[in-house]
Parts: sequence; C-alpha cells; structure tokens
Amino acid sequence: MWKKVILGSLIAIIGSYVLFQIAYVATSGPSFCAKCHEVKEYVTS
Repeated sequence: MWKKVILGSLIAIIGSYVLFQIAYVATSGPSFCAKCHEVKEYVTS
C-alpha cells in the first residue's frame, strides 16, 4: 500500500518537474515577452 503511494507521489513530482522545465524553456527567451509587451526595440538590439 505505502509503496504505491510513494511511487505515485514520485511519478507526480517528476512529471510536474518535467512540465515546469518545458514551460520555463519555452517562456524564458526575450522573444516570448515581445509577443505581448512593447519590448521589440530592446529584443532586436
């Protein structure tokens, strides 16, 4: 019983971490900010 709970928790934590890393890489560049904000002058320089 406890092994299933621990295994499920580990899978959930690892899955959350992987999704966070994907989201972080996808949104960390300045081109992502330039889609919504007026920073195009700073992005091109």
